[in-house]
Amino acid sequence: MAIAVLGASSLLGKSLIEKLTAWKYPVEAIVAVDSATDEQSSTLEIADNKYDLLEPSEFDWGSVQAVIGCDDELVDTYSDDILNFGGVLVNATATDVIGAVSTLSMEDGEWVGAQGAYQLPNSVVIMLTHLLKRLANEVGIESVHVNALMAVSENGQDGVDELASQTARLLNGLPVEPSIYSRQIAFNLLPQGKAQSSVADDIEQQLKLIFSDQEPMVAAHSVTVPVFYGAMAQVTVSCQGNVSVAECVDIWREIDSVEIQLDEPVTLVTDLNQHPYVSVSQIRQSQNEPKQLKFCAQADVINACVVPYLAKLIQRIGGM
Repeated sequence: MAIAVLGASSLLGKSLIEKLTAWKYPVEAIVAVDSATDEQSSTLEIADNKYDLLEPSEFDWGSVQAVIGCDDELVDTYSDDILNFGGVLVNATATDVIGAVSTLSMEDGEWVGAQGAYQLPNSVVIMLTHLLKRLANEVGIESVHVNALMAVSENGQDGVDELASQTARLLNGLPVEPSIYSRQIAFNLLPQGKAQSSVADDIEQQLKLIFSDQEPMVAAHSVTVPVFYGAMAQVTVSCQGNVSVAECVDIWREIDSVEIQLDEPVTLVTDLNQHPYVSVSQIRQSQNEPKQLKFCAQADVINACVVPYLAKLIQRIGGM
């Protein structure tokens, strides 16, 4: 099986290629596809491996079984061309692709021989999926309320560059001009960043898809914070039955990609950068509502959530 990574030089594209190579994933070829800028050579170097950077306007989309879209503009430009070849486009960006099916609605066996466009969930939804599904299976869920704190990496390298540039200028007493954000992001909190209002909408719509036989009420809010990488979600869950903190911990400790932190505080910047797991902490019951649980989930969502999720999809598409 050969795959193309469209937007290979993006944050997500580079991380996906690096991890698939490091994990020795059983694919015949990983093709790096991106539009080279004036400052960029036609070779992409990732973790001591070099990849020829192929121009998307000249690429033969029929030469690969699946395309992983990692760049908004490139997905928007080339999605029709990709789909005309009858392959699979997995859209890992926020760009809308007409007719795309949510990957959350697909069963494992449905991926073999799949064609068309598929939409990856929001990174916070991926982070919370196993936690909430396990809880729903054990005690049932009536409602979920998510407050999501999103790092600038949610908007790719452009978001990271804007925060770095603004921080440097402000520390040197220079004015800043917002570019991809509506306001200054350095030393600030933005209730709406670049299309950030849609992040909360995505969380609300997509989380409902993970509950097969339940229809809990889902509400979400999102804020962009001046942190380079990762995401944090403060979550309140109203359960159908009683569940103690100890029982909740036992349920979640069975998930390989989750680490429970009950004692020492954990932060995105100092503890979780580049780590491949979701950290869950501050688990507690509401004093007034014994069926209500509150917890904090956080992760370097590119490396701990999105890339592993994509890797599993590639495995299923290839029938591995």
